[in-house]
Amino acid sequence: MSDIFISYSKADHALALKLSAFLEAEGWSVWWDKSLGAADLYRDEIMKQLASARAVITIWSPNSVRSDWVRAEAGRAKADGKLIPVKTPDVAYGDIPLPFGEMHTENVGSTDLIKAAVVAQLAKPALPVSQFWQIASTFKYQILTWIGIAGSAITLFANLDGVLNLADWARELVAH
Repeated sequence: MSDIFISYSKADHALALKLSAFLEAEGWSVWWDKSLGAADLYRDEIMKQLASARAVITIWSPNSVRSDWVRAEAGRAKADGKLIPVKTPDVAYGDIPLPFGEMHTENVGSTDLIKAAVVAQLAKPALPVSQFWQIASTFKYQILTWIGIAGSAITLFANLDGVLNLADWARELVAH
């Protein structure tokens, strides 16, 4: 498990490398997808690393604001309460996708402020999710899925009855 996960656009590799080197020099373990090979199951590995990291730094740049992957990773990190957004100087708050543009975001060059944000995030106690709640959450989504399927079937068959009644009416009309 890494202390920090870096989310960035591939076009900003040099920027992620520089940030990673700074964070590692401060003594933290950092994961970013620099080591994934072409045949690796990158989605599974990224999701595993994202879930296990204690802090997630998202680098908002002109490239990353258009990246679905960066948005998804930032969304997951925000939901988990571990997002630390940073931006390049050429990105305005209005350029950052919602709801992330509503968060305080440091400039990527403000290393002292980034360090302070990481220290604050890592000072939060890690609360492991119990196996009971993982099972309960999975069960809840399965129940909701089946309720949706049953509701769709009822709606379909209720409307099908109307079509069949209309067919009887049309047959009577044609016969007379």
